[in-house]
Amino acid sequence: MGKKVEKASREVNGVIVEQRMPDGFIDGTAMCSAYSRDLTQWFRTKDTLDLFCALAIDLGIDFNPVDLQDLDVTKLSASKYVKLFPDLVYSRRGSPGTGGGTWLHPDLAIQLAQWCNKLFAIQVSRWVREWMTSAYNPVSFEADMERVAIRDELKENRRRALTDQVKFFLEAVGKYDSSSKETRMFFSRVHDELNLVLTTERASEMRIRLSSQLGKEISDSELIRDYFPIIDLTNYAALCQAAANNMENNGVHPINAIRLAVRQVLPSNYIAKPIDFTERIALVRSRIEQAKSRGILPDS
Repeated sequence: MGKKVEKASREVNGVIVEQRMPDGFIDGTAMCSAYSRDLTQWFRTKDTLDLFCALAIDLGIDFNPVDLQDLDVTKLSASKYVKLFPDLVYSRRGSPGTGGGTWLHPDLAIQLAQWCNKLFAIQVSRWVREWMTSAYNPVSFEADMERVAIRDELKENRRRALTDQVKFFLEAVGKYDSSSKETRMFFSRVHDELNLVLTTERASEMRIRLSSQLGKEISDSELIRDYFPIIDLTNYAALCQAAANNMENNGVHPINAIRLAVRQVLPSNYIAKPIDFTERIALVRSRIEQAKSRGILPDS
């Protein structure tokens, strides 16, 4: 099980409104309850849909405009917004006590508060400013920057080094065909081995567990590595590079190269276990940029 998410709790008109401290998301269900408003009605306006689109564009978060074509705004719901904008809204069934409710990106929470009550919007704006300031002390900023840097290094160099060597291995034995099922299955086997030695789980198993944890389906196109904490991300990158080196320098079979890499780069007392997922890397990037743009952090 994952660690319990740290939250800040405030009472508004007798209702406890919580804010998730890691990402700043605020419980929109509780916000509306405090002012006897229906969150579903807010979702079912064109202004709200336009707001989600504008924020996604501003933060550089991918979404598919085609999915919005012929959309009946009057029938939208929290679950539909989660599918369209998974980085901006989080929804889970159940009572607030068990983590249920719909949680909104802090910028969206301010707009929802405006819809509920103008003075409430000022109050929520203050919450967001306080969160932005407290979230970014030098230590947390450096940790976030390091995680982003390692993720970029993994994507641009370490993982590519591994996949290139797997390709070269298959070419050398006359079994590489980018369009064949066998080639794709071999790459999947290599990726599974990498995940298993590090986490005891295949990507498919991690995807199921993460979907359950977040209360939403994680599509096959979404990279599980984007939810890896910094230590696991560092280990994953190190294994990729060491395995690639073993293949390039010693002609080792990819699976054996990964198993050898475990002994080379992981601590001798390392015990593989399921990863305790953290927030998606895209949110970390956007939070850093927001903090910089608001003058909370230096540009460099």
